[in-house]
Amino acid sequence: ALSRGCKMEPLFYGWIPLQCHYDSLTAQWPVFEDRPWNTDSNLTQQISVEQLMAGRHVSIWTRRFHTEHCLFMWAKLSTAVHERREWVDNKTLSYYHAKHCMGQLVEDDEGWQASSNAELGTYKCVRMNWRR
Repeated sequence: ALSRGCKMEPLFYGWIPLQCHYDSLTAQWPVFEDRPWNTDSNLTQQISVEQLMAGRHVSIWTRRFHTEHCLFMWAKLSTAVHERREWVDNKTLSYYHAKHCMGQLVEDDEGWQASSNAELGTYKCVRMNWRR
């Protein structure tokens, strides 16, 4: 992913091409720095920020991540629409992922003690066609 010019998106725990990585938006949610991340669901095997940014683990665990992940996706979509960004990643544009997030938020109260995981992914950019 790095050789193809991708950058780690912490809120997706995945690799995204630079043209659809919104640095200023990502900086508002420093999820790799503001909480511990682990390689296990019991949250006992902590991972360094460097390992997280390098995507060294296929699956990672922390507390309170899923809700922020979904809110970030919607913030990114709103930013793309408001600023008429040329590129948006395919996860942000996914109807099925948005539907999954809505269902999870309605069904669950993630709470402060709930653990959630993220699976390492790779994403692509989709060119938006904004008609003026």
